[in-house]
Amino acid sequence: MDNYNIYKQYTLDKINSSLIIEHPFYHVFIQDILHNDLYVLLKDKNEYYKQFTSSRLQDNKSFVNNKYSIIGSNDVILQIFNKLFSDKEIIRSIFNKFFINTIDFLNKISVYDHECEFVYTDANKFQSIHVDIPSKFVSMVFYFPDSVLSDEEQLKNGTVLYDDDIKPVYSARYLPNSVCIFAPHLYSYHGFHTTIERNSLVLFYVHEDLIKDNLKAAPKTKCSREIIDFKKSVVDKLKNYRLIEYRNKNLDEESKKSKINYNKGRIVL
Repeated sequence: MDNYNIYKQYTLDKINSSLIIEHPFYHVFIQDILHNDLYVLLKDKNEYYKQFTSSRLQDNKSFVNNKYSIIGSNDVILQIFNKLFSDKEIIRSIFNKFFINTIDFLNKISVYDHECEFVYTDANKFQSIHVDIPSKFVSMVFYFPDSVLSDEEQLKNGTVLYDDDIKPVYSARYLPNSVCIFAPHLYSYHGFHTTIERNSLVLFYVHEDLIKDNLKAAPKTKCSREIIDFKKSVVDKLKNYRLIEYRNKNLDEESKKSKINYNKGRIVL
């Protein structure tokens, strides 16, 4: 890990210089997020580990993705990536983009070790629109296209964000060495719809005191009580950990407007 400090400073500078995109909800899209030397090495690992995948079930009941977990790997390159985004200075830089005050809780934030993984998706697959569970404080999707893409392919295969009317907004492009980052909340509607094979890496920052409660099994039906409870969990979280985006908003009123209508924060049209 001789080059770690170089990699860290490069990524830290990219995060610090990035600008919040406000529509359809607060997020950042950063190109060249990793030092190119590290990206090339990580992309090679992405290609290599495709042959050692397991099933990823949570995206949509109509299809199953493949995944390869990064956490706990003996691979030095994967360890560098994990160390980089577990670095408290990197975490602080990311969280300061979205949260009003991070001093009191950043020591409770860590990379979610059960869901930091390469994800491989075939063409023509659709991920259910959702907002992420409340214990996920920041969501990140890194992109690893394996060929030169057209403008339309770049637009359509990134993370799709949705506005208040659930209309798609193609703000994140499926570009090499890029990442889409956002803090989940009541209307952080997102998903993806592939037109080509999609290689990505997902990473979530979670609060260790909340993660166990949010991962309890839930019925796989449209249950009004569960939807109310889910929204309440999000509101409780946002009241305790204020987002810049919600600085001047009434959280209870925002909850009423949220289009979450299915279990675990999903939106069924």
